[in-house]
Amino acid sequence: MIWKYGRKKATLYILSKYDEAIECYENALRLNSNDVGLWVIKAIILDHLGKYDEAIKCFNEVLRINPNHNDAMKNMEMAVAESEKRKRFRFF
Repeated sequence: MIWKYGRKKATLYILSKYDEAIECYENALRLNSNDVGLWVIKAIILDHLGKYDEAIKCFNEVLRINPNHNDAMKNMEMAVAESEKRKRFRFF
């Protein structure tokens, strides 16, 4: 069943239909919640949309599955920094 979402996810992402792409990733993750690649791409899309806290949760899932995933660590650090920056400037 996961293959059903594969082409659609990629197409929606390329077409910048990010919300629909996230929905497809969520459907695929319901079928295979240990797929690191699905979590990474979902996190990247969320980060791109400025949904840093949601992206951080996805990167945490990646690191739960694969604690040595360097790209997830680096991207999560950047998402945390952006989230903190946004929270600081929200008060001004």
